[in-house]
Amino acid sequence: MNQVNLPYVRLNSDTEMPSLGLGIYQIPDGGAPHLIRQAAALGYRLTDAAASYGSEPGVGIGVRESHVPREDFFVVSELHGADHGYDRTLRTLETSLKRMQLDYLDLYLVHWPLPKLDLYVETWRAMCVYVTKVE
Repeated sequence: MNQVNLPYVRLNSDTEMPSLGLGIYQIPDGGAPHLIRQAAALGYRLTDAAASYGSEPGVGIGVRESHVPREDFFVVSELHGADHGYDRTLRTLETSLKRMQLDYLDLYLVHWPLPKLDLYVETWRAMCVYVTKVE
C-alpha cells in the first residue's frame, strides 16, 4: 500500500486535526478494526465512532491494532441525543471511553443538539469539564 501524507487543519483550540479521516458509519463493528488498520497503513490518522452507531468498540480495537502511537491518531466520537445534559454527558463519555478502551478522545461531538430538550448548554458545560480534565 502507498502511504499518503494528509494535510492537517488547526482548530480554535490550537489542536491540529487531520483534514481527512475514515468514517465508520454503518460498518459492522467487527469490520472496523481491519478498515482502520488499512487506513492507518495508507496514512490516515483520523477515525470517528458514535455510541448510536455501535462502532466504538471496533474503532478502539482498530486504533490500538494500527501500530500508530495513540497521540498520533485523532479519535472522534459523538454523544447520542438521548444522553444530553450535564451528568448524562459525563457518564456517557466515560462509557464511550470504556467501550473503546481508550484514555481520551481528541474530539467529542454533539451528534444533534435537539433544541426541544433545551439541554445543549448543560451538555456543552460537561464537555468543557472533560477537556479541562484531559489537559
